[in-house]
Amino acid sequence: MFIRSNAFGDDCVAWFNDSKIELGQNCIIDCASTPVDMSTFTCPSQCDDLCKSKPREKYLFKLTDLYPGLTPQERALASKYPVKMLTAYQLSWKAEKACMSIYGSTETGDESDACRHYIWASYLVNEFDKKMAEDILNAHEQNPNQPQEDKAMDLANNRRGTSVAEDLKRSRTYSDSKIIESFKIDLKKGNLIILRPRSKEEIE
Repeated sequence: MFIRSNAFGDDCVAWFNDSKIELGQNCIIDCASTPVDMSTFTCPSQCDDLCKSKPREKYLFKLTDLYPGLTPQERALASKYPVKMLTAYQLSWKAEKACMSIYGSTETGDESDACRHYIWASYLVNEFDKKMAEDILNAHEQNPNQPQEDKAMDLANNRRGTSVAEDLKRSRTYSDSKIIESFKIDLKKGNLIILRPRSKEEIE
């Protein structure tokens, strides 16, 4: 069944129709797990409306089916907010892509790690709000196997990213490019926590 163009926007309607998603009890699951590109990145967040009905609990998309490594806290959020959590993890991929474009590779405890957390936190604040962003970020950091110093670094850089994004949203100057610029400025000023800095040659 095809959906006509409406308040969802032509891109999301075309994405929904081209994916041949059937309306019915599995619509939410199929919609939320359909691949996206940069022009349809936010479409999964509209699956509830595109499927023309609110999902029943037994048909809710389970993020845990795709990401078995989630912390218990992330599993709880995924159960309560399946579509929002899928969007959150799509934003984490977007953040990683942005940071890869700066550093070329990603490591733990270095500038690229700080970048991923800062940028993802910013994206989450822009997509949802500070409270939801903090809930997602804090749940993500509840891995008992993560060294405490790495966790402290991630949490600190998350806080900085959410704070900057909130300020930009408040002043109506938020943009992805502005977030990248803000990250680079904060890094240069020493406002971020870096445990294992890259060599100057690696950064350049």
